[in-house]
Amino acid sequence: MKPDTVSSKGLRHKRVIGNEQGLALLITVSVLTLLVAVTVQFHRTTWQTFRLAWQNMVFRQLQTAAESGQELAISVLEDDRKNNVDSLLETWAKLSRDNFDFLAVRGTLEIDVQDLGGRFPINALGLADGARARKFREIFFKLLVSGRFYVESKDDAREIIDSLVDWLDADSKESDKGAENSYYRGLTVPYSCKNGPVNYPEELLFVKGITARLFFGDEEKEGLQDYITVYKDEKTININTAPVQLLESLMETASEKLARGMDEYRRDPANEKSLNSRTWYKKVAGWPGELTLDESIIDVKSSCFRIISKALYDKTTRVIVTDIKRRKDKDALLLFRRVE
Repeated sequence: MKPDTVSSKGLRHKRVIGNEQGLALLITVSVLTLLVAVTVQFHRTTWQTFRLAWQNMVFRQLQTAAESGQELAISVLEDDRKNNVDSLLETWAKLSRDNFDFLAVRGTLEIDVQDLGGRFPINALGLADGARARKFREIFFKLLVSGRFYVESKDDAREIIDSLVDWLDADSKESDKGAENSYYRGLTVPYSCKNGPVNYPEELLFVKGITARLFFGDEEKEGLQDYITVYKDEKTININTAPVQLLESLMETASEKLARGMDEYRRDPANEKSLNSRTWYKKVAGWPGELTLDESIIDVKSSCFRIISKALYDKTTRVIVTDIKRRKDKDALLLFRRVE
């Protein structure tokens, strides 16, 4: 029997069909791959858009919460302006202990009010009243050599004070250890001595002897920035709110024990009524009868305050820092604002 044979035309026809099927499969796979890629990219884009929208919503809510914290603190401070005293026993000073989460749509809200009147008025070092200026310089010297800051020696402390005096006063006469234009214009990046008041705390970094470590501090030492104020309205130190180390520096002979005693006394609610007198410290247990604080330097009322409101949700935060001046018959005056 003669074997079956396939013509060349038939073979070509089968190969064409096979090629067409392979091509169709290839096209199908390519289309599916493209659809999968488009779907994945669409999903990614949609998810990123959703995340951005969510983050933006959370950010706005935190901003609103932080702003609410600011307004609440200002309201509390203005309600308190009729009093003749500012102390750590007042409502504004206790806001940091309260829970204000109800003001936040989600997350937490923290409010802290700091009395800038309890800090050292750095511009007082350049007062025209020579006697008062010398008293402030003595206080600042004791503070610098207290061991809390990056000040190596008494000579370094004197250099810092003399340089600050030269920075503040209007003349070009250089103090013993100070600096005027001849020093500052000789630096790698030259600039002029200001010969005027300090307008913002970070300006101190331009003054000879004041380093970033001294100003900001770190885990080992405190920063000078937390002890000073630059506002001209604060020409005294509120002993009701001043840091303990500053209280110690106010004494003719510094005593940490007496400063701690003052701090305990002013925090005791039983002593609240006596805090409206500049001499309440004499009632502190163990206070030497002959020891007095200069009443031209101290006070029990303040004008300027710092408000820090921090809204937090998950890992997102919004912090608003403002300095305000409380006025007797007007709304509070905004002195400084920073949003973080």
